[in-house]
Amino acid sequence: PHRILVKDRHSVLLFCNTNYANDVGLPPEDVIGKDAFAFYPHELAEAYNADDQEVMVGGITKNIEEPYQVGGQERWVHTVKVPYRDEQGQVIGVLVVFEDITERRMLEAQFQQAQKMEAIGQLAGGIAHDFNNLLTVILGFCELLLADLDPDDPHQADMAEIQSGRTGRGAHAPVARLQPQADHRADAAQPERGGDRHAGD
Repeated sequence: PHRILVKDRHSVLLFCNTNYANDVGLPPEDVIGKDAFAFYPHELAEAYNADDQEVMVGGITKNIEEPYQVGGQERWVHTVKVPYRDEQGQVIGVLVVFEDITERRMLEAQFQQAQKMEAIGQLAGGIAHDFNNLLTVILGFCELLLADLDPDDPHQADMAEIQSGRTGRGAHAPVARLQPQADHRADAAQPERGGDRHAGD
């Protein structure tokens, strides 16, 4: 649900809807006449008021995502602030409308993490593929060398060691595990399907 506020030139509340009053834990009539400093930490209240002044002095619309506090917990809201004018068109305050977007931001963060893990999986798969290609070439050369060496050639032992699995075909095993492990991590990072600074000044 949207929260709606009207403030005067000094960022003192002239009006608030029930949704906002519920956030600060007061009936609407007890919210009127107060400013952001009555409800929020000093730094946050200063930021809200600075945005108000920018809108009123410049006659502009401000569209921002910012932190907001409800029940001592930080949330995120999408806020729109526009000049509040009298019948003569003079700016006499600011109209504020905002909505909670905390869940949306969490889903966006999960999606970004899933994309990162997918990229890691693709990289690991590429590395495994390239490394296996190199191993195949090395083993092929070993087989050719073994075919040309005399049975009593001292290099026979070296070639046999490469092919034994300790440094040869056995090296394929850990490399081959790279891809399924990367795929598993990417799958685990997928967000479940589900259906900056604020405003609550």
